[in-house]
Amino acid sequence: MKNSEISILTEEKGKLFALKFKFYEIIEKIINWRWQSIFLLVIAAILLSVVFLQMFPGNENSLIKTDLSQNLQSRP
Repeated sequence: MKNSEISILTEEKGKLFALKFKFYEIIEKIINWRWQSIFLLVIAAILLSVVFLQMFPGNENSLIKTDLSQNLQSRP
């Protein structure tokens, strides 16, 4: 093999390696973004459920029912 053939082969291998490296970087960014977005969605769902439960606690409904029954019983 001549030196020019060797240099062409090494250049091609270098380009292929750079292309593979870029491809793996892009895949890694996509995976990281996907997991980050899933994590943020889970956190948002937890926060929304906490806010919803604070706005409408379960024991309030039973208090309203007992107040209504007491009002109905106290009527003449």
